[in-house]
Amino acid sequence: MARADAALVRCLLGAPDRALAEARKAVAEAARIDDPIALAITENMLTRVLMFRRDPVADIERAAHATADRGTAGTGCCANRGCW
Repeated sequence: MARADAALVRCLLGAPDRALAEARKAVAEAARIDDPIALAITENMLTRVLMFRRDPVADIERAAHATADRGTAGTGCCANRGCW
């Protein structure tokens, strides 16, 4: 998770490409060790990096939905209201 935090800092300090690579490594590491909490946190940081980089909205939404689905067992945070 520290790698994900560092990725966000790198992005804010002007190294967006390096930040994206680090954020993706953090997500991969969390998935490799099969830690659902770390995976959710690192995916959230990846989403933030994408937002600060001003990546395409579709990429940001895809990352945000993955994080939200993980945190709500795939039901979406407001599935009963048709948000996704």
